[in-house]
Amino acid sequence: MNAVTLKARRWFTGCVMIMITNARAELNAITGIEVSHSGSVLSLRIPMRQAPAVMPGSFSTANPPRIVLDFSDTLNATGHSRRVFDAGELRYADLVQAAGRTRIVLNLKRPQQFSMRLTGQTLTVTLADDKVGSDRSARAASLVTEKNAIVDMDFRRGDGDARRIIIDLARTQSSIDVRRQGQSLIVDFMKTSLPEVLRRKLDVADFGTPVRFITTRADGDTVRMLIEPRGQWEHLAWQTDRRLVLEVRSVNPDDGKTAASNRGYRGDKLSMSFQNIEVRALLQVIADFTGLNVVASDSVSGNLTLRLKDVPWD
Repeated sequence: MNAVTLKARRWFTGCVMIMITNARAELNAITGIEVSHSGSVLSLRIPMRQAPAVMPGSFSTANPPRIVLDFSDTLNATGHSRRVFDAGELRYADLVQAAGRTRIVLNLKRPQQFSMRLTGQTLTVTLADDKVGSDRSARAASLVTEKNAIVDMDFRRGDGDARRIIIDLARTQSSIDVRRQGQSLIVDFMKTSLPEVLRRKLDVADFGTPVRFITTRADGDTVRMLIEPRGQWEHLAWQTDRRLVLEVRSVNPDDGKTAASNRGYRGDKLSMSFQNIEVRALLQVIADFTGLNVVASDSVSGNLTLRLKDVPWD
């Protein structure tokens, strides 16, 4: 090898190393996890090297009780792959880094509601029981910065006696709280406006579904939808891009089977919230949760926004 060839190889190797260094410099990094416990509310502070451009994707499982946070283009710079806390309902946290992504798995003693708030370079995750009043205020703290709007609502009959309430939003980014309260289903759209034509109370009892009344009203920058079913019922809620779907159906008290089981859905219930995630990455998340092997062809592409609330994974 002559001197010219050797110099050229060294120059090329140096350029490659610079490119790798610059590529890694563009990645964010998680630098630690700090836990504070006040009463029945537990907060995790996750400082990062720089402010993330988007909130991490998240999903939760009831059995085993876990909350999973996915950070794209982020390294694990904590120096730990597991942190044991045993504080409140939190047992420990696993940190897994692969292909420039870091996943934090919060292993719990029992299922918890959670909210996320981003302040500068620090992500705060708040865990609390459903009955804790501060949980709602914690969720409100994670409101999106830009105001959303409800542009249309539709009411359709699903399979059997199910009623589907379809809400179209102006933006995919939204903060929505769906919860059962007594014999009513309440849906709060934070930082959202509602046109006058959609502010109304509908009597839909004649449609032969469990739903009797649907009331939609605006209170400041929050829109509340109150759904009043009758008898024994269950609900599913999911969001794909700018469309939120709520399904309410009757439950037969005699056989004790839920409507989801009657339709053949037997998987563990899954809650998931991702904004503008690649479809291939989402398939990997589902594969990790179910333990199935998923092979996606090269033609699978694109991004989507997805929100699931206690939906059987299958």
